[in-house]
Amino acid sequence: MNAHLTKLREKVVKELKRRTKKSAKRYEALCKIVPAGVMSRGRQIAPYPFFVAKAKGSRLWDIDGNEYVDAAVSYGAALLGHCHPVIVKAVQSTVKDLTNLAMPTEPSARLAQLIHETAPCAEMVTLC
Repeated sequence: MNAHLTKLREKVVKELKRRTKKSAKRYEALCKIVPAGVMSRGRQIAPYPFFVAKAKGSRLWDIDGNEYVDAAVSYGAALLGHCHPVIVKAVQSTVKDLTNLAMPTEPSARLAQLIHETAPCAEMVTLC
């Protein structure tokens, strides 16, 4: 890495550390009980990950109160944005009757059928 980029990276990391002190503490504590301090290696970023407190639309807020644009759309899971009203309503409607979604359910059967019918390449479907 050239000197200019190294200096810029150091400046960004210094500012990040200044703005995310609660996340740093949380990460340090979590490293004692969770391997690498994160639930998935894909979430391991240097110098440490920020911990999300809430999300709405395309925005995330960390436990330090910083706001971010979720350019990764939660790794694809939030294509409609975080806490989209249609998704929230569907989840609330389902969990009032079902919370053990590991067992076969009518909603999961309908979803598999919908995926199978709308995606020609989905000859078989599994949900995990």
